[in-house]
Amino acid sequence: MSHGAQRNQPCWCGSGKKRKLCHPNSDNDVPTTPWEYEGRLIAEFGRKVCVAPKGRSECGGQIVKAHTVSRRGSLERIARQGHVYTFVPSLQNLNAHGGALHPVLRGIGAASTFTGFCAKHDNELFAPLEKVGFTATAEQCLLVGYRSLAREYFTKSSQLRMKEVYRHDLEALKRSEPAMASLLSAHYSGVEIGLRDVLEHKRRFEAVLTSHAFDSVRAYVVEFNGIQPILASGSLYPEFDFDGNEIVPPGSLLPSLLSHASLCGRDQGTFVMVWLPDSDPGCLPLVRSFHRLGNHEAGAAIVRFLFEYCENVHMRPQWWDEQSEAVRQQLIQRMASAMRFAAPRLPNCLCPDGVTLDPWPIRARRTIGFSL
Repeated sequence: MSHGAQRNQPCWCGSGKKRKLCHPNSDNDVPTTPWEYEGRLIAEFGRKVCVAPKGRSECGGQIVKAHTVSRRGSLERIARQGHVYTFVPSLQNLNAHGGALHPVLRGIGAASTFTGFCAKHDNELFAPLEKVGFTATAEQCLLVGYRSLAREYFTKSSQLRMKEVYRHDLEALKRSEPAMASLLSAHYSGVEIGLRDVLEHKRRFEAVLTSHAFDSVRAYVVEFNGIQPILASGSLYPEFDFDGNEIVPPGSLLPSLLSHASLCGRDQGTFVMVWLPDSDPGCLPLVRSFHRLGNHEAGAAIVRFLFEYCENVHMRPQWWDEQSEAVRQQLIQRMASAMRFAAPRLPNCLCPDGVTLDPWPIRARRTIGFSL
């Protein structure tokens, strides 16, 4: 078969594309290089698609870079010359720091964004959150959680599509590095299950959103005196509470899911945890253990929580620069947990770890839709 004919054959990686469009510069027995994989991953995470609820109005306008942490009023409040510290996974970053991921300065126009909504739906869906001040209404809290969940769905979808790129590589790794092949297989199996679960939670959030049944929303809201130095947004399945107790999974096959996000007003910051009633078994123990912490402990507990479970973290540059090297290294190690493949977390992952941080003065704590 001629070289030109080979290039028109289905690619060896199993993607279903022609080789010339998928792996044009590699032979059949050459696995995907780390740099090639990273390039494909970046392309997947930049894919433009609207994940708005089905059945709403037709999409309109271009796909936008939707901020999971609001740029105006939030990221702007902690930025230095328009930049914040954030964790950007890249081979260059890992190679520069001996395999550890260090925070880098990033412009607030790009920080916390994903291309998951068209302009029309981004504007329509989140108007009650973006067009008026945050007063922690049940609708606003639901939208906070939904936006975090939409990003989680978008991210897991992108990760799962990369499984096709590694299909050929896994066969080669099984012969040369079986341990690595097993790790990657477990990772993608976890992503596949996680995507299925996230999709079901997303549908449940959308059902509340479209029916305006906001009385079912659960939220725990922490209001600070001033702006907290770390802002984040994400979704997770609670495993352990802040006392180190294991959270028993619910009886159903669908794990409890908690979404969280940070917001800023004119003179105060807010941290919100959001879930729906079906997730009470996992979320209530976590939130109640946090509520038992004193106000002087709460800020450090939130920092442990964010660095342990969320990679979508953005920091005031002055705050990061002022931390000791020991504190920075401890937080970098926690961020490695947030981005891990399959290693289990320890039960005490949210318990005090000896790291001393300046307290975040708390103005008030509020509950919505549940009792402590």
